[in-house]
Amino acid sequence: EYMGDKKRQEKITEAKSKDRNQMDEEKTEMIRSYIQEVVQYIKRLEDAQTKRQEKLVEKHKEIRQQILDEKPKLQAELDQEYQDKFKRLPLEILEFVQEAMKGKISEDGDHSSTTSSLASDGGKLSHKPLQNEELEDNPGKVFDTPL
Repeated sequence: EYMGDKKRQEKITEAKSKDRNQMDEEKTEMIRSYIQEVVQYIKRLEDAQTKRQEKLVEKHKEIRQQILDEKPKLQAELDQEYQDKFKRLPLEILEFVQEAMKGKISEDGDHSSTTSSLASDGGKLSHKPLQNEELEDNPGKVFDTPL
């Protein structure tokens, strides 16, 4: 009986070790399978990220091209606006000077206010303003500006 008991015990131990080995193999297989799933998931994420990056780069190119396409048009509009304002400048200067001269003439009519205004200036006027006759005699001289 002792021998049979020993054999029985060995068979039980052998069965247990087989169960352990089988469990270890199953665990290893489960871990392998999980790792493969995670790797596939990471690859899908990387692919999706690459596609998003490509879309962003493409969108950036489109926007940059729109800017480059619009730049000449906007520059031309600005140039035209500048030219228009520059062409109006002599007329605006003339109108401004005429308005200033009207104010000066009305001051000249009242000699006491002219004297007091010149005195209050402290002699800051270093040039004589043009009179109406001078403007009428030579109108081109004052506003002869090259364009």
